[in-house]
Parts: sequence; C-alpha cells; structure tokens
Amino acid sequence: MDPIDDLDMLLFKSNFTKTQLRLWYQFLKQVFPDRLLTREQFHVIFSQVFPKAVTFAYADYMFNSFDGTLNKDMIQISKVISSVSMLGSADIRDKLKWVFRLYDIHKNNKISFSELWMVIRAVYELNGFDLSDEKNKLLTFAHAKHVFQLFLSIFTAAAVPLPPHPAVGVMQVLILDFRSFLQVPNNLRGCC
Repeated sequence: MDPIDDLDMLLFKSNFTKTQLRLWYQFLKQVFPDRLLTREQFHVIFSQVFPKAVTFAYADYMFNSFDGTLNKDMIQISKVISSVSMLGSADIRDKLKWVFRLYDIHKNNKISFSELWMVIRAVYELNGFDLSDEKNKLLTFAHAKHVFQLFLSIFTAAAVPLPPHPAVGVMQVLILDFRSFLQVPNNLRGCC
C-alpha cells in the first residue's frame, strides 16, 4: 500500500487530525522504515517504559490486541496507530472494543474469568510484583473478581441499549462468558 493511501485510510479510521497523524506516521516511519513492528521490538519498547516488569505477558496481550489475532510476530504500524487513536477516542464504544480485544486473550469473542485474571496478573508483574507468593496471588484473584463484576455490568450495559447497526456488531458479542466464572480453581473459590 502506498504511504499516502495508508495515511488517508488512517485519517478516515482514526480520530487524529491530519497534522497529528502525519507526526505519528513520520516518527514511526523513521523508527520502523518497513512500517512493521515485531513482537521483539515491542518488548524492547515496553521494557524501556516498564523497567521493573518481570515478564512480557502484558506486552504480548497488548501486541495481540492491535489486530485481534494470536501468535502473530509482526504487525503493521498502521494497526498500532489505529489502536492508539481508539484509546484516545471520545467514543466509549471504541474504547470498549479495544479493551475487549485486550482481555479476550484466546480471541474467541468471550472474556473468561481466567483471561481477566491473567491480564490483571500481568499488570501486577509489569510493576515488579512477585506472584510466586500465595498471598500476592490471592490479592490478584480478589482484584480480578472485583474487576470481573465491573466488566459484567459495563459490557452488559454497553451491549444492550445499542441499536442494531453493522458498525456496532462487535458490541453485540461483548457479553462475558458467565460459565467461566464458575470455573474458578477450587483452592481459590470463595477465598476473597
């Protein structure tokens, strides 16, 4: 794709102004001349932002959320720009779509409790939190349990009142998998 066409497409899809988009694009093109970002490059960037991180789990979840696929080792810079734009968007539906893609680790259009817990543990690990300690594991479990309840209410509320429209079809699948909440490991059930 021609860079100009790429910019026009991004301008249409993103919430950036033409000037903002041009600045982003020029910066990223200098850093990534082939307009591709590898998982390893993303890890390097992430390690500079989060030097205390003990794993790259959150970086991987985020990388996968850029285009919604699993186990891809390279993505187009335009996908990163679109995601950043979505996060800065004023439209709550766009933000919810991105959050959903982040937490839907298995990319099956569901967010299970275990997926949510995995992302929350990864956030703690970003800050150097030691999760080998059982007490810390229970803390992250309690946090995940609380966030899961919030997700149920937020995504359910967001999905119900929307009019049927092809552009918001994704929102109609933003219902969490309730059965997975019942699949909490026995040793942690009811602990928090």
